[in-house]
Amino acid sequence: MGSLDEAKRQQNQRQVVARAANAKSDHLEVVYRERILPKMEFIRSSLDKISRYMNQLDTPIKASYFIEGLGRLDNLVQGQFKVKIDNLTESNEVTLKYICQSEGELNVYIEGKKNVDMYIDLLKENKISFKGKVVKDDTDYVTGTRFSISKSVPVSFKFKVDFDNASIDLVIKNYENLGENILQFSPEAITEDFMKKLAEYIARKNKGFFNLDLSEIERRRIRAKVLYEQQQRAAELEAASKTMHDNEPRKKGFFTRLMGR
Repeated sequence: MGSLDEAKRQQNQRQVVARAANAKSDHLEVVYRERILPKMEFIRSSLDKISRYMNQLDTPIKASYFIEGLGRLDNLVQGQFKVKIDNLTESNEVTLKYICQSEGELNVYIEGKKNVDMYIDLLKENKISFKGKVVKDDTDYVTGTRFSISKSVPVSFKFKVDFDNASIDLVIKNYENLGENILQFSPEAITEDFMKKLAEYIARKNKGFFNLDLSEIERRRIRAKVLYEQQQRAAELEAASKTMHDNEPRKKGFFTRLMGR
């Protein structure tokens, strides 16, 4: 009987886990439909406005990048703003893209194959065009490579749905430095004021935006996460309670016990 009881207990546990998983999935689906999708549409509309505004500016917005070991890409001008969405009906990714560029090239000599390979990977990863010419000494030995690097840096602000965490991630690529930063927000944190400040940030008028506001954004995200976890815990307890009730042996009535049944 012991093995049968243990098997039944394990089966009950599996049922509880399955119900909890289903409850979580159902809850996330509701959050996705009611809170996240409408916010993604709001983000798309806001980025469209930002893109049009930036493309109509008469005063150029300049940027510069320092690449350690290579030098500076100076006096690049932001332009060619456009918005890309992954789906016309349910956008799980919305991206604002643009280019920071100027005429000319950055010319630099890099010594050693290991260093050359590292910079090639860096430039390719960040989609920066370049040409490389191998340099040899008098004995025909390769000493390094002379790079001609295009003064054109692609920048992007991508908002994408994080379904499992019921949140929206913002992936910023090549804004201040080469590479990307990822920030996570609750849907409620992305407001009209947020998008207005983001526009100022893109226009390089509010470079401290995320540094100054992350504390409040983080508090909102934590509050949203705590609320979600409370709702999830309640769903799990409800599923567990129902399973225990369904599998609980029914108590015998007085007449049944009296008759020995």
